[in-house]
Amino acid sequence: MGFVSVLILLIITVHSDAKSIEKEFAVCAEIDRCSCNLTGVEQPGVIDLHSLVNGKHEPTFVTQVGHHNYFYNPCLTFSSHVCANSALCQTADRNEIYNLGDLDSVKFLYNNNSLFAFYHGDDRSSSVQLICDESEMEGRFEFVGMPVAKTYHFKLYTQSACPRKSKVECKAKDLCSCEMSDGTGTIDLNFLNNPTNPVRDVVSPAHSFLYNPCAYMLKPDCKYSSLCEEQGDLLLPIGLTVSARFVLTNSSQLSLLYDNVDLNYSVSIVNLICDPNQRNEPYFRAVGDGHTFNLYSVCACPNGCYGVPSNGSCDQTDSCTCKSTSDGAVINLHDLDNPYAALTAIDNEGYTYYYNPCSGIKLQNPTGKCNGVAACQKDPFHNNTWYNIGDNGPKIGYNVVSKSFTFYYTGGEGGRFFEVRMICDHDSKAPVLAADGVIPIGVLRYRLKLISKYACSV
Repeated sequence: MGFVSVLILLIITVHSDAKSIEKEFAVCAEIDRCSCNLTGVEQPGVIDLHSLVNGKHEPTFVTQVGHHNYFYNPCLTFSSHVCANSALCQTADRNEIYNLGDLDSVKFLYNNNSLFAFYHGDDRSSSVQLICDESEMEGRFEFVGMPVAKTYHFKLYTQSACPRKSKVECKAKDLCSCEMSDGTGTIDLNFLNNPTNPVRDVVSPAHSFLYNPCAYMLKPDCKYSSLCEEQGDLLLPIGLTVSARFVLTNSSQLSLLYDNVDLNYSVSIVNLICDPNQRNEPYFRAVGDGHTFNLYSVCACPNGCYGVPSNGSCDQTDSCTCKSTSDGAVINLHDLDNPYAALTAIDNEGYTYYYNPCSGIKLQNPTGKCNGVAACQKDPFHNNTWYNIGDNGPKIGYNVVSKSFTFYYTGGEGGRFFEVRMICDHDSKAPVLAADGVIPIGVLRYRLKLISKYACSV
């Protein structure tokens, strides 16, 4: 019999005064390690314990019973604590330390009108009864007893254990964009993707944190990671790119969670802070223990960097001039038009892109595919093959939040299409084209950025 089954029987014994034992359990489907969606009850909703933790890898609750101390964090494992790597543990006077539960082992179960979180440690098991109490803002943690050897029972009274209806979610579109279920818009961090030059928080001259939200960094020691800690010449991966998932807490804080390859931490958290003032570059800072971060950016605002063109949002005069119908902002790229000297960029994989915004490009290539089109890609890995990735004549979208224009091109070879986001730089002497490459991987959609004083709206 598994540890969950044993604990269920013990809990039924502890609650022997219950009027009846349910034949079928209601379901609290796990959202992540400390939240679940409760259904099949009179008051369904989401149970979300994130607000109790505030991103700190340390005990949230401590209770003492006789010579024993019990430590509990429902969302994160402990870091520097004596109970490192566990979510729930026990210590005694004789320097005895027992892991009562690994965070990754958590299972939520609703039984006899009560919700429980079950944990399994090295050779011990625990259950925490989650009790809805609207008067307990910070939470109250109690040890109930040990019905049999190496099996522990606790109670946690908190308003966070109360089901909340109409839970708003941000449904993932890819690794770094999601759509708000309440219809407020899309959070899209793809525009921040820069694997060769990630955003950085310099804690000290020899200590920094690096972050690239959409793809792993092109640094050997940080391969496959979006988050890295830099200590002198040492790089430590602290957030696997492919593990990225969006979580929206009851306090309406949207965060990206990443699994950590360092076993001392179960997860790294990046809180996405909507800041319209951070239009060109995000502001990235470590918070508290250094495995929770804040990212301030206009891209963290709904539709802040998701410039999908809509009817009437921009009146186009021609292929590179447009006037916003909302605030009258105008963009005009005619001064950059030069079909015989196209702007060029190389992405992180080594592909070269050629782009001319107004009248298309004129390039001498064996196939002639790049004459008159808006942009072409050169593939150096397959005999320098050329691909038309978009015909001239874009749709131009304007984003009121970021006050930026985006040009959308279609009609490329094999269904290829691309977009160019205009980034205003009043001090630039020459235009700069940057390429993010294929976004997302597997779809022939390309993203470019044009950084220029002519990208500024007037």
